[in-house]
Amino acid sequence: MKAALLDKLRTLRSFTTLIVLFVGGGSIYILPYLSSYFYIPMKDAMHLSNMQIGLMGSATGFTSMVFSIAGIGLTLLFRHRISVRDRAHI
Repeated sequence: MKAALLDKLRTLRSFTTLIVLFVGGGSIYILPYLSSYFYIPMKDAMHLSNMQIGLMGSATGFTSMVFSIAGIGLTLLFRHRISVRDRAHI
């Protein structure tokens, strides 16, 4: 019974990994076309120039970088790792 359940979980994990790889690989080819879906309508709706949109993108990237570095610092402070197996005994 337990072996059959483990086999099903392994199969599910394999299929999940495969689906994530497919979606990730497919998203590479759609990236150049996203500007026509988001960039132009946003520019028209918000009445922004290319310079303003570029500055907003730069600000977003800089903010993401700062908070990513802060997140790395926090993870280094709290190295304790709680796994599912450890929680089963609680």
